[in-house]
Amino acid sequence: MVAELEEREILGLKSALITILHSHRFRKKDQFLEGLDFSIIRDVLYNYTTEARQRILSEPYFAFLFHHFVSQGGSQFLVSRAHGKPSLYAEELEKELSTLDKEAETVLNSFLS
Repeated sequence: MVAELEEREILGLKSALITILHSHRFRKKDQFLEGLDFSIIRDVLYNYTTEARQRILSEPYFAFLFHHFVSQGGSQFLVSRAHGKPSLYAEELEKELSTLDKEAETVLNSFLS
């Protein structure tokens, strides 16, 4: 899928990755961080609201990265987060991840068509 992307799409994906990986450096003045909007990732991490969730998943590159995360490591993430917690917690977390993944897939399908 990534191999089929055009150069501008690869740049968008690269920008999203850098934004996620370096969101902790949002106040730094590093040249490679210029022009990046860290609020999209910081809002969902530190102020998880419906608006923040919709904003990040409406961006195709972030939606792709989230979908990839869920499909490649979602099960392991669920096990690690639910360890020692009530089964209801694990079930609710699994439902939330599934719902978010479906939203991400919808955005990706629209983007790719």
